[in-house]
Amino acid sequence: MPLFSYRLDASRTVVELCDPVDLEDVTSTERALLAALPPRAPGALVVDVRTPLLTPLALGVLLRVRRRGEETGVPLAVVARHRTARTVLEVAGLERVLRVAHTLDAAERWTRGLTQGSAAHGAGAPRGRPGGASGPGRQNAGPCGPANDHPAPRPSGGR
Repeated sequence: MPLFSYRLDASRTVVELCDPVDLEDVTSTERALLAALPPRAPGALVVDVRTPLLTPLALGVLLRVRRRGEETGVPLAVVARHRTARTVLEVAGLERVLRVAHTLDAAERWTRGLTQGSAAHGAGAPRGRPGGASGPGRQNAGPCGPANDHPAPRPSGGR
């Protein structure tokens, strides 16, 4: 499964997870997410889960990527746009462990505070997705990748 990523700024990357993770693509998904992790702090990775179906395999991948990020001081935030995905994360007890947000704006604000110091936390207007297409109208976002509303997405493996 191709994953598309883009940068919010020099230290923060967003990767869109558009399809359920299954046995066929669990390894490639994990490799792509690990490749998208900034090499060290300050930096952050936001995984934008755009599928309502979060499989146990996907949860395992997210936890392993989080662990790798912790080793280098790079936090992970997860955007769970769909109620079903949020419910899976809540039932699994992972909503705090994975820093789950309902919108990209919320994850963006949280990671901004971590990568620019506590004085910046919550400061300024949230930008969301490049091109300004975030917020309530984008919560149950449509297509991912090149057909989407942000400029120049690229497969996350192509750093």
